[in-house]
Amino acid sequence: MTSVDRGLGLHLFDDRYIQDPYPLYAQMHKAGPVHRIADSDFYAVSSWKAVNEAVARCSDFSSNLTATMMYRPDGTVEAFPLGDRDAPTQALATADDPIHAFHRKLLLPQLAAKRIRTYAQLIADTATTIWDSSVTANRVEWMSVMANRLPMMIVARIIGVPDEDTDKLARWGYAATQLVEGLVSPEEMEAALASALELGGYISEKFQYATVEQQDNLLGDLARATANGDLDDVAALTMMITLFSAGGESTASLIGSGAWILASRPDIQRRLREDAGLLGLFVEEVLRYE
Repeated sequence: MTSVDRGLGLHLFDDRYIQDPYPLYAQMHKAGPVHRIADSDFYAVSSWKAVNEAVARCSDFSSNLTATMMYRPDGTVEAFPLGDRDAPTQALATADDPIHAFHRKLLLPQLAAKRIRTYAQLIADTATTIWDSSVTANRVEWMSVMANRLPMMIVARIIGVPDEDTDKLARWGYAATQLVEGLVSPEEMEAALASALELGGYISEKFQYATVEQQDNLLGDLARATANGDLDDVAALTMMITLFSAGGESTASLIGSGAWILASRPDIQRRLREDAGLLGLFVEEVLRYE
């Protein structure tokens, strides 16, 4: 891999490209697959081939999240330390194999496709309830009402926490995602860390209940794994924080992007209304493209 024009990588922080990234993506693809971001030690990898190469070379490009980018108003980029390599905090999404594979195996009983399909009616009923209680004069503020709430309500149910805690979990979880977005000030980063700590305290409390009650949910499964000594307590906590934050936010973004496309592309909306069999392909393509 060869690094090229570092200025293109720095443009990832420009508001105009945050709002509409495609012109920048086109420039990056044309210029090359790897872009150094200013004079920092961070790089943006912008081609399918290069991304797959990096993912496959774990010894060179570890998934361990040891630092995140912090963009300064003066145009510089620096590292905000988040943890050491191979520490217990490197869990699930930020773990390398074989640890990553072990963490995924622990979650599979609750997140297998067959198990998730049993939630289809719950998801449909929850979406209908949110819609019916929020639409006014045939209008709705889609992101705050539906996209941000629905995923977290379902994630909370799968994990095994009370429905009434959904709103504060969403607030904590979405704030925690700011730790890796690179667009926040030092003060905002401190606030995000505080939210992550609050979420961690909440999860630790729920772990204690799950250990006693032998719950059949993700909390119960991870609590048993830690009680048996199969999983480090810190790793279990980090996995739960990841599921609450990334699990909710990424799905909310997908729902928002899908709704935007349907609202702004009536031709696509019409095709889906005429052929519901295309819905699966539509979701996959929105996920890939947006």
